[in-house]
Amino acid sequence: MKNRLEIVILAVVLVVLIAVGGFAYRYLSDNFELSMPQPQPEPGVSATESVESKPPQAQKEEGQPDQTEEESEPEPIPAPDFIVYDADGNEVRLSDKKGKPVVIDFWASWCGPCKKGLPKMEEAYKQYGDRVEFMMVNLTDGHQETAEKANKLIEENGYTFPVYYDSDLIAAYVYQVNSIPRTLFVDADGNAVVMYTGLMPEEVITEKIEELLK
Repeated sequence: MKNRLEIVILAVVLVVLIAVGGFAYRYLSDNFELSMPQPQPEPGVSATESVESKPPQAQKEEGQPDQTEEESEPEPIPAPDFIVYDADGNEVRLSDKKGKPVVIDFWASWCGPCKKGLPKMEEAYKQYGDRVEFMMVNLTDGHQETAEKANKLIEENGYTFPVYYDSDLIAAYVYQVNSIPRTLFVDADGNAVVMYTGLMPEEVITEKIEELLK
């Protein structure tokens, strides 16, 4: 009888323990989230990009062009057109020179660095004038610079390169010329290649012209 009573008591205790354990499990499950360590992105990979989603990079075959380098090449920039005047007062446009590379040099007789650079441009004109168009654009504002002043300087030094007069200051406005000398190199297709502000060394002038002729 005593043994049977003990068995009954043990059974009741076991049932109570099971019930309490079940209640505790449900309570904890409802009120606490299980914290698990999250995978960290590799260096260079954004948090929203998984490593597995990145396609494998194929090895470049020998002689195969680098697509990234090709895509990074800048698009050609057409040189803006302008109107200047020759010694006879005729309108001349930059676009009239298309088909040959063009060297445009903005200058004035009162500009010391310009006067130092003109002999270098004269030498370049003598060497490349049959293959390259030269436009020596004088900033003829009618006050600080006049055609008479410009012509006097040209004649005294015996320069033979073509001189054009920006008497309307259209070219100066188009290219925002606020410092001279300023030299622009344009390719045969009419695209601006490079603009150089300041006195250019003779070897740099030659280098840029040679690049235009390639």
